[in-house]
Amino acid sequence: MSRPRPENRVTFSRKLRDTFDMPQPTFHFRLDEAERKDTDRMNEHMLRTAAALGGFMPGSEPVFLTPGLPLHIAGTTRMGTSALDSVVDEYSKVWHIDNLYLGGNGLHPFGNASNPTLTSVALALHAADTIVKGHPGL
Repeated sequence: MSRPRPENRVTFSRKLRDTFDMPQPTFHFRLDEAERKDTDRMNEHMLRTAAALGGFMPGSEPVFLTPGLPLHIAGTTRMGTSALDSVVDEYSKVWHIDNLYLGGNGLHPFGNASNPTLTSVALALHAADTIVKGHPGL
């Protein structure tokens, strides 16, 4: 899991276009030393657990992908408790804009250690329930 850092960011080219003729994104991402150690501990724990359960099925052995390769980009529209350091509140509502809610991996306040789909779905359900019941700030 990576922690929020300004140097981990997305930039968009002013010259290059992607296949949809949109500005080409470049993902700047690195793990720091503490995050690399966390990754090593996670791997050791996973291997011990698998060994206790009987090992891995052939072809399902753990593989560490290059950071950013799976493109589970998180935190680009971060959820938080203040408009000073986040884009949306705990209900996924954009600060100071009525009736605008966001969803997806961008809301995650911290990076992911695994596939973030279930977290994103849970946040979306929480937002939908809030919209149906009426947002506390509306």
